[in-house]
Amino acid sequence: MDYGMKNKVVLLSGGGGGTGRHASTLFAKEGVKVVVADINETAGKESVELAKQAGGEAAFVKCDVLHEEEVAGAVQFALDQYGRLDYAVNIVGLNDKFTGITELTKENFDYEIDITLRSTFYSMKFEIPAMIKSGGGSIINVGSTASIVGVLAHGAYTAAEYGLVGMTKSAALDYAKQGIRTNLVCPGVMLSDVLQKRLEADSHFGDKLLADIPLGKFTSQEDVAAVYVFLCSKYAASITGAVIPMDGGRSD
Repeated sequence: MDYGMKNKVVLLSGGGGGTGRHASTLFAKEGVKVVVADINETAGKESVELAKQAGGEAAFVKCDVLHEEEVAGAVQFALDQYGRLDYAVNIVGLNDKFTGITELTKENFDYEIDITLRSTFYSMKFEIPAMIKSGGGSIINVGSTASIVGVLAHGAYTAAEYGLVGMTKSAALDYAKQGIRTNLVCPGVMLSDVLQKRLEADSHFGDKLLADIPLGKFTSQEDVAAVYVFLCSKYAASITGAVIPMDGGRSD
């Protein structure tokens, strides 16, 4: 199937690992020129090499999404390197504190908003004008099940993730006439490298997690990356403002 993406340019923020790494390879196979932006230089360059091995052109730019000027620099790097920007996948966000609201510190709340919501705002702020100059494009923001339902002991993270829904939908309306499509992909519990190691050490580690997933399986990183690519393709030309759960029915 020809996705109609040859010679387009994608910026993968957080492309050094996980779904971003898989996406770098899938985009490259479709003839898309790939720019991997990541704070981890080693991981980012590894994704670039994988994209090249898949037959594509790719480049790395170091970027800390907490800093607006670095996000602006990553977008400019893509323009300088390849002359245009057609697609962007914003894979940002982190949840490393599990606590109720009353135990949550101001510093942790601020950090969750910054790393998830503010960084996505920075990304779209600079990606959208670049795409308009290129004649339109597709932005995929990446949330989680916490973008759709409340999650126990995840108050700050859930607040930030819910914010992604509103910001994505608003951007979809604001820039539809300029040919910009904006969607939110919401993976559930993914079979990450970390989870895989835990399952190898204890085969029952995931039993409780799987009990809450109607399909009875973890979300694969490859499947999520494939949806990123589809949403940028010509076959998704009428999809914008969508919130797409990929959690095995957990949020239904």
